[in-house]
Order: sequence, then C-alpha cells, then structure tokens
Amino acid sequence: MAIHRHEQPFSEEMVWRNNGGAVLLDEYLPKSEMPSHISDYQIQGLERVSLKEPEVTNTGAHIYQELCTFYDSNGHKIVREATIGIPNSNLVETIPNAVASSDPWTTGVRGLNHIKIKGLVDMGYPVIWLHHADERSPLQRNKSITRSARQMHALLDDLDGSTDFSVNEVIADGYSRGGMTGEKFIALARQHRRKVLFSIFDAPCFATDMSGPEKRATLARQLPKELIGIGSIAVRHLLHGLKRGDLTSLPEFAKTLNLHPKNIAQEVMWATALINANVGPMIDHQPKSTKGIRNFFESDEMSQIATYVDLYASHPGVVVIAHEGPHIEGASPQYLYEVREAQFSSLGRAILNGLELDASSIAQEAELYLRSLSLVNS
Repeated sequence: MAIHRHEQPFSEEMVWRNNGGAVLLDEYLPKSEMPSHISDYQIQGLERVSLKEPEVTNTGAHIYQELCTFYDSNGHKIVREATIGIPNSNLVETIPNAVASSDPWTTGVRGLNHIKIKGLVDMGYPVIWLHHADERSPLQRNKSITRSARQMHALLDDLDGSTDFSVNEVIADGYSRGGMTGEKFIALARQHRRKVLFSIFDAPCFATDMSGPEKRATLARQLPKELIGIGSIAVRHLLHGLKRGDLTSLPEFAKTLNLHPKNIAQEVMWATALINANVGPMIDHQPKSTKGIRNFFESDEMSQIATYVDLYASHPGVVVIAHEGPHIEGASPQYLYEVREAQFSSLGRAILNGLELDASSIAQEAELYLRSLSLVNS
C-alpha cells in the first residue's frame, strides 16, 4: 500500500481502508500475549494539586495547571505536571471527547506544547496533556514509554466522573515521543475500559529495535538535519508572527526547552528509553478497528517509516501521510497552524456532525482545505 504524500492530490488508492467496509472480527485478538512486565505495571495511587489560577484564552477557554504525583507498583514516585484545557461552550462548539497527549522529547509545559493546547481548546477540544517529569520529580534512570502511557490512563481514570466531557472515549494525540506514547496508550486502553475514537500522531520513532551500530549510524545521519532545521524553524516562527502582526510567536516558541539542569538530566535519561522503545510490537495489541492519521516526514530516518507502514497493515483504518522535511518539521509554524489545524478541524466537524470517523475522509477534507489555502496565499 502506497503512502500518501502531502504535496500530491489526495487519492483513494493511496490510503488504507477496510475492503468493502466489512466489519473486522476479533478486533481485540492480538497475535501474542502482552509481556508481563507491561501488564504487571500499575499505578497504585495518584495525588493531584492545583498550581495556579487558570489562563484564559482568546475564546474564553480555561487552561489549568496541576501537579500529579504517581505512585507505581515498582515503588517509585513520579511527579508530572498536567495541563487541562476546557473550551468555552458559549463561544465555540465544544467537542464531547477529550484529547489525550504528552510531550515530544526535550519539551515541556511552555512553548510548542502550550501553542498546541491553546489551538485545540480554541477549536473546541477539551485537552488532557500530561507533561513529562521535570526538575520537581526524583531522577529515575529506567524511563519507559509504556509506563508513561499507563500514567496517562491513570490520570484519565482519576478524572472520570468529574468532567463535562468524556475521558473514556478519547482522541489520542502526540508528536515524536508523544506519538510513541500514544501508540502504546491505544494498546493499553482496553485494560482501562477506555476507547480511543481516533488518533493523530506525528513522527513516532523507533518502530523496532536496532543494533548498536545501526542506532549510532541513524543518529549520526539525523542529528545534523535536526540542528539545521531548528534554526530554520525559529526564523519561520518569527516571519509567521510578523506576517500576522503577532510579535509573541517566536518568544512563545522559544520557551519550548526547559533549561533547568535537573530537567536536562531527566531528558538525557530518556534518550536510551526512546532509542530502545520498540514501539512496533505494541501496535499488534491495538484493536483492529483503530482509526487515525499518522504523519511522517520523509527526511526522518528515526521514524523507520517503511517499518511502521508494514506494522499498520493489519489496521486498515489508519492512514499514513508523508510530508517533506526532517523530524523537527513537526514543530514548524506551517505544520502547526496549517496541517495540524486542518486535520483536527476536519476531525472535529466529523464528530460534531455525527459522521463515521473515517480516516481517509478526514484526511481528504484536510488536504482539500490546505490546497485551497495554498491557492489563496499564492
């Protein structure tokens, strides 16, 4: 099955879909048992503390900050900040299902993720965003994508019954590390009696394990592209802000990195866990009816795109789209404010109109909007 490329007109032959619309049987039947170290890991306690008065966005949405302390079955205490975004139903049509997401590597509460959260709540999405451990959490060397996904489920379980939106039928979101976490979040959902209605992931990495030399060679080829890309994206955020008369665009994006020494240590400790994440086997444990869009970047070797395409073969409701650029392109203003916004807007309309959440239709509508936008701006 071919990958749809973002710059080409959308074609039904270039997406994955269920042949003839047939109902898939045994949607929860995996090819193998989930490893015991994944099933046995549980969150045994959760404490949540409000941090400050909520931020109010331009649409009147409220964004709350909480500090969550998780106590797990390994005897560890993990402290993670959570951002909870509540749309203003008086000004925007509110989507009844929460978006669950987490951070890309080296990012945190401010900057890129804050931009995304504000964008979602202003579109009408409730948001539960669980940030990664920073300087307030004990240092732990044994980082794990799977445990991070389990902590997200524990937070949603704790919120159940206390919100006006659903935390049991959710939309999964994530970029890079967040996308990898999202793939495992979907695989664990049934254990928490949760359904992931749809998912949009950008550039999940390291689908399968690689040898030491392969990992080093991949990183050696990829890192120069990312370093060059960071400078380019900073300039583009500045130009984006100037074009729209918004001088806060670059300063806001510049807050993405938390340079506290302990936070840097936490993220350095994540490197090994990410490289060894081996996300692929968990995709086999996702329901066969899983629906979503997977955005990859063609110059990103870390994403092992061809391997992910093979892994999604048993999930015909997943659409793969290829975009130009390296891994870091997912943080560009063009991607944030055009591609990402178009896909979530299309998804939101489908939910509010009670339509079937068909990934190919949602992706096609987003593509049509982007092409019209391109014509207007040309």
